[in-house]
Amino acid sequence: MNKKQPSVKILVAYHKPAFLLDSDFIYPIEVGVDAKNISKDGIINKNDSFFDNMLKDNTGDNISCKNRYYSELTALYWAWKNYDKLGNPDYIGLMQYRRHFILKRKNFNLLSIGEKTYSSKGIVYPDKNYLEFCGLTLENIRKILLKYKGVLTLPAKFKYMNIKSAREDYEKNIDGVNVKDFDILIKTVNTLYPEMKPFTNRLLKESTVHLYQMFILPKEIFFKYMEFLFSILFEIENKIDFSNYNINGQRTLGYLGEKLFDIYFTYRMNIKSETYLEAPVTFLQHPIYQKQKKHKFILLYKIFYKLLFGNERRKIKSLYKRYKNENLELKFIGGK
Repeated sequence: MNKKQPSVKILVAYHKPAFLLDSDFIYPIEVGVDAKNISKDGIINKNDSFFDNMLKDNTGDNISCKNRYYSELTALYWAWKNYDKLGNPDYIGLMQYRRHFILKRKNFNLLSIGEKTYSSKGIVYPDKNYLEFCGLTLENIRKILLKYKGVLTLPAKFKYMNIKSAREDYEKNIDGVNVKDFDILIKTVNTLYPEMKPFTNRLLKESTVHLYQMFILPKEIFFKYMEFLFSILFEIENKIDFSNYNINGQRTLGYLGEKLFDIYFTYRMNIKSETYLEAPVTFLQHPIYQKQKKHKFILLYKIFYKLLFGNERRKIKSLYKRYKNENLELKFIGGK
């Protein structure tokens, strides 16, 4: 008798039109529906058919109106409190509108400093083989879940940028935030969950940290993580005055949520001896929503890290100007 296959559903959080990733187990969800069109990118016009038929983070028990502060965490809160609306799956996952897991091992290779630092590959725009490149098929995910407790992001390694700790990265590399909020986080976790203190304090002295709040987890672990995550963030929210923060700094709770993500699963892997597949992610450089016909593709095997600092950036702009009226897309492999 064949064993019943576990059900898997992965949410992809969208706050604006972008490349649409969906399948029979991947579900786009619109976040910040009740946030008055104000997102991390400023005011967004959401009067677009792109969002038609998506899940919404403003139904049932939700914190949609707080998306400005919580970012993709409003999707997680919605999934936690409205799990039955997802069909009560055995496994639940989250990816972002421009970041997706790479679950095919042959594509795990990270070459540039930028790739190794952020554990991600830069792609200008996905082609028709994107899901296959990423290994985002139900068959492949079920095979992975036979061997691992779940899937987490491959930790970022800030040592490649001469950053000595997660706290230093927070202070120096994230625009608009205040490092005192990081310190409030550490103190709050150590007070509410003293058993996690070694893994909380690790962020003060180590430069390796899980980012992006992306995962595929069994239902029971997801629920325990949600209880941990929001018990702390709701406590911290009452201690921060966001009135003088710029638009990116107002995402502080989302950024701090990433640190809680690392704390919680580093704790589980060490104390509970759970094994997770830690996978790199893609980073879509131009996740632009395009209602277009079939495209030809130019593959540019460059290093995205150089794009940030070198002449390749000008070359890409030149190519774009040359081909933008010829129904042509550029795909890029490499980088953050």
